[in-house]
Parts: sequence; structure tokens; C-alpha cells
Amino acid sequence: MALMTTERLILREVTSADAEFILALYNEPSYIEGIGDKQVYTVEKAIEYIANTFTKSYHQNGYGMYLVALRDVGTPIGICGLIRRDYRDDFELGYGFSKAFWSKGYASEAAASVLKYGKLQLNAKEFIAVTSMSNQASIKTLERLGFIFDKVEKLAAYEEESRLFKLSAEPIKVPLLLEIDELNIRAFEKSDLHTFATYRAVPDVAQYQSWHHYSYDDAKKLYDSMQGHVFGEVGQWFQLAIVDKQSNQLLGDLAIHFIDEDQVEVGFTLAPENQGKGIGRKALSAFVDYLFDQMDKYRIIATTDCDNHASYKLLERVGFRREAHFVNNTFFKGEWGSEYQYALLKSDRV
Repeated sequence: MALMTTERLILREVTSADAEFILALYNEPSYIEGIGDKQVYTVEKAIEYIANTFTKSYHQNGYGMYLVALRDVGTPIGICGLIRRDYRDDFELGYGFSKAFWSKGYASEAAASVLKYGKLQLNAKEFIAVTSMSNQASIKTLERLGFIFDKVEKLAAYEEESRLFKLSAEPIKVPLLLEIDELNIRAFEKSDLHTFATYRAVPDVAQYQSWHHYSYDDAKKLYDSMQGHVFGEVGQWFQLAIVDKQSNQLLGDLAIHFIDEDQVEVGFTLAPENQGKGIGRKALSAFVDYLFDQMDKYRIIATTDCDNHASYKLLERVGFRREAHFVNNTFFKGEWGSEYQYALLKSDRV
């Protein structure tokens, strides 16, 4: 039975029926190089290992490492979960995947689900993760999940020195603070919500947006919907605040949807009094650079109403390319409307 389900994956307890998969996974050269040799060389040893490690942890701790399988066909592709070490109290994130399923975003997708489970079901306050000094793929995955490098340490469970990463189990982890001249881009705070609701309720701002009216309760619901999710989690939308660096006053916001491991969708809104001052261009341009350079995204898309000249002109100034013109494709606020879709590739910014 699935313990966790994501868009593409299911996570469930490992059982003796999975012994052949565990045997194959643990003896892949890439697994041994990146994680270590578990000395599981036969099906019998795999069954014994499952009982003494996976099953034991489920019974003693109430959690452990879980089998990750493709949701549509059930094919096992790796393991991911939380580890409890005898010598420390932290929740340690662990994962390992068959090399045939690398570079598809599965590790990040599974780990994000495990972290959410740890926060909401296990009341975890902090997570750690450990990698070998040279495991760049794992390091990259941890950074995408919001983990911060803490130190190099010799841990009892590992023969050599390891890199230790930490993640505070805050309601939402946005691993960035972009500073652009007089602006900052940061996570939303509750103190922003009154201003946020006020400018979203302005008719000229709402004209090309999905809402007719916007209240503080609407803003609070949006803020609450982001809680419990890890920034970068596939399938999730996040809102980021554009603020004045000196006063910390909210000027506008950026929206981002993590479509998959490589693609994101962005949007933007500015309070009327802050439009026409270059704020949107500065904020969007810096955020695009962050997505390509720090989060290693491949493609960014944006969709705008064809009548929203200010929006699509801003996208073009930042370098976005118009890729599609959808004619009367959406029934919007009582009438049919047309949209432009824009996109930008990482290679376009080189």
C-alpha cells in the first residue's frame, strides 16, 4: 500500500518481495561509488538486510527508507526516506536510485514528498543529509530541495569524511534572497498580506488575472497553501515578494510554477504605483538568472493575455521569445480571449 503518492511516483514500505530489486540496486557500481557497499550479494542476504534494516526501522521508529516506484506501471526505481541513527537525534534524508532513472527529477520529487511527510506527520524540526565529498549529483539534488551545506564531518556511519547538509523544517523554505540594486526578492511574510490583497483588488490589476475581487482572506489562503511545501517541489506554485530594500515594503510579486525538474512557469504583478519604473524588469531578469544559474532550469515559460501589452512587452525586454498565439482559447470573465505564450531557454541567456 502506498504511503506517499506524487505526480509520477508512489512510496511504500520495502518488503521481502523486493529483495531482488534491493540486491540489484545495492550492487550497481554507481550506487556503491556514491553511497557505499552494503555487502548484500545474494537474494538471501537482501531478505535479511530488509528485515534487519528497513522493517526494523518501521517498527522501532515509525518511519524509515521506502521503496520508490513509478506510479503508472509500478516499476521500482530506487529508495528514499528518513534514517534514524543511534548516535544522533536528527531526521536524516536518504535516497538512492538505479542509474537508469537518473536525471529525470525522480530523486527530488520523492525527497520533497518525504520531507513534507516528515514535517506534517512526524513533526520534524530539522533534517540533515550526508553525501560523499565527490557526489555532485546528490549535492545538486539537496541544494534544489533547499538544503544548506553545513560542514565537512567524519560520521560514524561512513568510512570517509562526508559533506553534511541541513534543512530547517520551516513552513516554507525559499533558499534565496536576491538583492537587485534597491530591491530584494524574498519569501512572503504575513505582514505582506494586507498590501498584497490591496493591490490585487485594484480593477486595473485584476483585469487580466483570474479573480474578480480579492480580499485579505484570499491572500491568507494563498499564503497558507504554500506552507508545508519545499521550494522547488514539482507541481507546486509559489509566490515571492518584491520589496524595497530599505523599507521592506511590498512593491509587487513573482509567481513560479515548478512544472517538472527542468521547466518552470513564471508570472508577475506590480502595485499600480510601482508600474512603469523598471521594477518588474529588474526583478524578473534577476529571477530568470537565478532559475538558470542557481536552480539549473532548462526552460522558462510565461503566458499572457494578448491585450496585456505591458506584460508581454516586459517579457520581450527580458529576452523571452513569443512561441505561440492562441486565438480565443480561453473563456475568461464572460468572453473568449486570446493568449500569447512566451519562452526562454537557458542557452538563450549565454
